[in-house]
Amino acid sequence: MALRLRDEPAWKTFLTAASIPDEIEAKYATILVENRLTEATISQLTVEHLTAINITVLGDVLAILGHIQTVLSSPALQAPHVESTTSTAAQFKPPPAAIKLPSVSSNMTHPQFRKFLIDWTVYKKITRLPTSEFASHLYSTCDESVQNTLINSFPEFLQLPEDQMLKTIESVVTKRANPVVHRMNFGNLTQHESESIQDFLVRIRTLAIDCEFSCPTCSVNISAMHIRDQFIRGLHNVQLQTDILAKAGNLKTIEDIVKHAEAFETALRDQSQFQHSADVHAARASPYRKQKRPNFPPNQTCNGCGSKDHGIPGMPPRHSHCPAWGKT
Repeated sequence: MALRLRDEPAWKTFLTAASIPDEIEAKYATILVENRLTEATISQLTVEHLTAINITVLGDVLAILGHIQTVLSSPALQAPHVESTTSTAAQFKPPPAAIKLPSVSSNMTHPQFRKFLIDWTVYKKITRLPTSEFASHLYSTCDESVQNTLINSFPEFLQLPEDQMLKTIESVVTKRANPVVHRMNFGNLTQHESESIQDFLVRIRTLAIDCEFSCPTCSVNISAMHIRDQFIRGLHNVQLQTDILAKAGNLKTIEDIVKHAEAFETALRDQSQFQHSADVHAARASPYRKQKRPNFPPNQTCNGCGSKDHGIPGMPPRHSHCPAWGKT
């Protein structure tokens, strides 16, 4: 059966096969039809194209592009449909050694587990992992201690949906800490002496996620304000810190502050290069001046100290031992 994507019902079927959530499926189908995308043009779709038509959720974008490749690679160019577990599993081939399965270990931090979730999503897309293989692959991501916990504490783990399996793994490998503890650690963050502005900002933003900064009245996320304040408070360079506070009226957002801090950091680095060049020049000039000084003629009486030894071969030069050197 030839692939046809000319109306919303056809696109909905396609999106269902791509595992797009039901609540957003109709919206995406409408967008794709309004932009006149059909089976003849889907092979040219890219991340940029989907983003341009307001399909921006990364997971959905990757799911749509991945399913397009699956459909187009089918010998019969079949219409989109939900593949059976048996046929999909039979077509699946283990990825090459270069594509490594992400790993999970006990006592992971929340930022580390969030990175694992991204790595897992990327792995699925690269390998085109069928749904029937999710459970076994997720189990294989865990180290032995985590596997033992899953086996003994969650006997039905391999029968759970993917989202439940991920939540179960997270509950095993991460320890839930009170946000107050995270906020205390957040307030103690300071920039290391050799740490760049951007690296320091990344550390602050990473820890802010678990602090759950929100307005106690309206629950609006106010993490941006806390990130800005902690960035200024934790800066290693006191002069830069003072400069930012003095220009608070012009530096209102974290983006403005970071841009100013990076410019300041660059200026300090350039200044140190100038100083280094000046020191090298001075070091080179000193022996040069000594070399340019004329040698004292042999057997000539020194007007300063009366010695005739200054010009004799093997004797130290006059400037190194004559008490009158520089005075006559």
